[in-house]
Amino acid sequence: MRAFARFRPRSARGHGGGTHPARNLPTARCIPPPMHGMVPVARGSRGSEPVGVATKWKDRDVRRVEARARRARTALRVAVSLLLACAAGFAARPSRAQETPAKDVTAFVAVNVVPMDRERVLRDRTVLVEDGRIVAIGRKVAVPKGARIVDGAGRAFLSPGLADMHMHADTAEALKVYLANGVTSVLNMGGASPEFVAQLRPAVNAGKRPGPHVYVAFIVDGSPRYGHFFVTTPEEARWAVRLAKTNGYDFIKVYNDLSPACFQALVDEGRAQHLPVVGHGVRSVGLERQLDAGQLMVAHAEEFLYTVFKPRPTRRPAARPIRRRFPARSPSCCAIAPSSPPTSTPMPPSRGSGAGPTSSTRSCTAPSCATSAPPTASTGSIRTTRSAAAAWTPPRPSSRASSRR
Repeated sequence: MRAFARFRPRSARGHGGGTHPARNLPTARCIPPPMHGMVPVARGSRGSEPVGVATKWKDRDVRRVEARARRARTALRVAVSLLLACAAGFAARPSRAQETPAKDVTAFVAVNVVPMDRERVLRDRTVLVEDGRIVAIGRKVAVPKGARIVDGAGRAFLSPGLADMHMHADTAEALKVYLANGVTSVLNMGGASPEFVAQLRPAVNAGKRPGPHVYVAFIVDGSPRYGHFFVTTPEEARWAVRLAKTNGYDFIKVYNDLSPACFQALVDEGRAQHLPVVGHGVRSVGLERQLDAGQLMVAHAEEFLYTVFKPRPTRRPAARPIRRRFPARSPSCCAIAPSSPPTSTPMPPSRGSGAGPTSSTRSCTAPSCATSAPPTASTGSIRTTRSAAAAWTPPRPSSRASSRR
């Protein structure tokens, strides 16, 4: 790039300042700065062209122009870099739709709601569910676009999900059956396979497999009698709780044969690991002390019978007067009846025979015998036969006898 200084004589207006004392040339402040895009022409005041002075001013202007060009190029580079950075940032930044992910919305339309707070049914309602939570219930609820609609047609009933807090199923098919019957939460109280705990349960809880939300409990006993995981020292009990925590269990289920020290260690470590204690009644501890220590739930109602309401060995006092009033009747009472006068009673025919009753029959008249069993007189002694007793019907007592009773 070539640049020339344009000189003006002293008489030029608008550019105050003097001239060079020796050569009658304008000073530096008389020289206007060259404009961008203009090519000045160097001329003297009288048409002469001072080469040396023009070269001096030309070098100075060249440096000035080059400095401005460098600053312009630097500013341009900075501006371009900023623009590229901003463009990259906007490209990497998600849009508003991406920042707020689309909600999973389900609308139950024209359903009869059973809220279960009291005995009532809310007829013809719309229930809006977003991301698994009920957000609106009413007759006039706006259904957002794109929502999944389940039309009850005024006949279907909608109720809160049921919970089964004691089950031992650990298969995918069983979980499907639970869900099909309205059960949305289950608690496996122990004995589940490792595959169920580590693979199937996480998939179901994440919504990848159909089924209710599954909670699992880890059984800890004090002996191998029932075939469960057992511990014998408090330190082993604490490590059992930590093992259950590592493998994703939700509860610790205590069993019957735990010692008091191991039970207390399970409760303390469970509280530290946020694993509540549930389960059976520990015989060496008792449910009263278990609940006081922090056990959250009792697995069976009969556990109270085992550990709290223990039966007493004493006999009931109400049975004594009943025995005195109605003494036991001995089946041998007929053997001591020869002293009583015999009475004739029709003999029932034997089973399968057509013979009628005989007159040579005897009946027991002992006061302790109330059945009047039919005897046989084949050998003169009083005895009964199984066939005759089965086919014989005792006579109805007389009105006098019934009045005496």
